Amino acid sequence: MKSGDIVIKEAIGIGDNEVDALNDAKKQLGLDENAEVDFEVIQRAEKKKFGLFGGLLQKKQNSF
Repeated sequence: MKSGDIVIKEAIGIGDNEVDALNDAKKQLGLDENAEVDFEVIQRAEKKKFGLFGGLLQKKQNSF
């Protein structure tokens, strides 16, 4: 790698909600929770049906 090269790091965070997913990805990247990053929602969280079936966690992809 040469001086001045741009390096982009990415991580996929998973959590019960958007904030948890974002903070999980930041933690994976070694960033503070207050750090500003670009992100893309990969999967939105879904509640379980009747409190028993299915349900999905929120997934976000962050990069800086």
